[in-house]
Amino acid sequence: MKKLLFVFLFCSFLLLPLVNAQSIWPFFNGNPQHTGLSPYDTNRIMGAIKWSYLTGDGVESSPVVADDGTIYVGSHDAKLYAFNSNGTLKWSFAAGTPVYNDKWKRYAGIISTPAIGNDNTVYFIAPDNYLHAVKDGKETWKFAIQWEGISFWDSPMIAPDGTIYVGSARSDLSLGSTLTSGFYAINPNGTEKWHYEISAGVTSTPAFSQDGGTIYVNGNIKRLGDTSGGTDAYLFAFTKEGILKWKFKFQDWVETSPSVGDDGTIYTGSKEGRVYALNSDGTKKWEFAAGDGIGGTPALGKDGTIYVGSWDSKFYSFASTILRGLARPADKLTR
Repeated sequence: MKKLLFVFLFCSFLLLPLVNAQSIWPFFNGNPQHTGLSPYDTNRIMGAIKWSYLTGDGVESSPVVADDGTIYVGSHDAKLYAFNSNGTLKWSFAAGTPVYNDKWKRYAGIISTPAIGNDNTVYFIAPDNYLHAVKDGKETWKFAIQWEGISFWDSPMIAPDGTIYVGSARSDLSLGSTLTSGFYAINPNGTEKWHYEISAGVTSTPAFSQDGGTIYVNGNIKRLGDTSGGTDAYLFAFTKEGILKWKFKFQDWVETSPSVGDDGTIYTGSKEGRVYALNSDGTKKWEFAAGDGIGGTPALGKDGTIYVGSWDSKFYSFASTILRGLARPADKLTR
C-alpha cells in the first residue's frame, strides 16, 4: 500500500543545548534530550499542504531537517529519501529490501528516525541488519546491527565528539542470528568503540544528560531460567566509556524512549501503564499510573510541563507534581 508523505516546513532558527550545530532538527524528538520542544514559531501554519511526495510504501519514520533545509526520512520501501525544501527529490538510497512481517501481514522497511551528523552524514537502521552511514546519497560505511521487523523503532543518537550510540533488537539464535543484542557505541569511522549486552534487546532511542556525560536507554533482559521467554525491563544509565552507572527496573516491557529535563530529571514510561520521573542517580522521584500502557516518549514544554499519551486513549500533561488536562486524579501520583 502506498501512502503520501506530507512534510511541513517551519521557519526561524534557534538551537537547543547540545544540538548538532550543522542541523536545525537533526535527531529523534529534536535534540539529545528528546524534549520534543520545537524552537520555532508555527503560529502562522494553518494546515495547508505545501507539497507531498509519493514514496514506494507507507512512511512510519519521522523526518529530520538539516541546516540547508534538506529533509531526510525513511520509508517501508527500505529507502532513505532526501528532499529539497521545495519538495523535489534530492536523492534516495536503497538499504536492502523490505521484510515481510507475518504478524502484521505487511512489509517493513526503514521505521526509525534518521540522525544527522556534524558533516551531514545521515545514520539510520535498515532491514538488512545494518546501521548505515550515508552522505550525499552514497554509503560511507555500514555496521552490523540486529533489526527486527515492524516492531523496531530504535534510532541512533550522535554525541558532540561524533560517537554514534544505538541499540539493537533482540537476537534470536534459533533463527541463525550471530549478532549480539545490546547497546553500541560506534566511532565516526564505523568501527566499534564498545558495546554492552542487553539480552532481550534495546527498545528505545538513547538520550543524553544535559552535560552529555551520561547516556540513558531503555531495554529488556531475558529472565534466567524462564523457558516462556519472559523478560525484565530497565532504564540503563551509561558513561561515555560504556560503564553502567545504574539501572532502574520497570514492572513490564518497555518500548518508549526517555527524555531529560533541564534539571536532569529523566522521564519515561512502560507497558504496565506508568509514567516515571527519575533523579539523575537512578532513584525514583515520582510515578503516575495511567489506565493502560505508555508507548510514546514524553515531550517537555518550555515551562516544564510534561506531555505524554497512553493506550488508555488519554493524553496527559503534568506540571511538577500537579496533574493537568486529562490526567487522572492526583491520588494516582505516588512518590
